[in-house]
Amino acid sequence: MGRGLQLQPSGLHVAFCAGTGVLVFLDLVAYLLLVNTLGKSAKLPSEMTQFFQDDFKLILYCSF
Repeated sequence: MGRGLQLQPSGLHVAFCAGTGVLVFLDLVAYLLLVNTLGKSAKLPSEMTQFFQDDFKLILYCSF
């Protein structure tokens, strides 16, 4: 509901969440982990690969 995350393909992004609020970022974190561990050659859905450039950075603060 609402305007969404409005992520840009590059730049620094900071997110704050608590408890189950981290679930919103789960797919984004999974994508970043895959790319950082497997490299750009990872077989990912095309919907995921088109969004983020090399200079994309996410800082995720989570409290439980």
